Amino acid sequence: PYLETIASHLDFDSGPATHGSVIQGFLLLLSRFLMGHLNGSDGAQLWTIVCADKLSSKQYETQEQIITARDHVVSYLANFLGWPQRSCPMCFGQWRESTKRPIEERLGEETTQILVDHVKELEGVWPPRRGEDGLPEQQCRM
Repeated sequence: PYLETIASHLDFDSGPATHGSVIQGFLLLLSRFLMGHLNGSDGAQLWTIVCADKLSSKQYETQEQIITARDHVVSYLANFLGWPQRSCPMCFGQWRESTKRPIEERLGEETTQILVDHVKELEGVWPPRRGEDGLPEQQCRM
């Protein structure tokens, strides 16, 4: 998602390499904050993570796998938020998959490599990991 995000904002911050550095800084700050605030004073979990890329059909081989992953996400979030309804059959009815060209075509090889280096620097930092985050849909990639 990091590379896709930067490639979707080519004109931000004077170009993709600088924008990548800005986003890298935000991810570092956000990760430090989240890991420092795992639970509230009552012991309740304050935050959770769900990977947006795990909602995309590109991540799966069959329609059944896509539906299962999306159902897991909805059920997990409903449980985390304390909502009584744990399913939502039409939640992804209007979902539209990305039709953008591959990242390397949009960024070029040199810029893509700079951003790949940013990703390597963020390994172990982003995404933040909680012991409770056991769903496959919570195992995010950069």
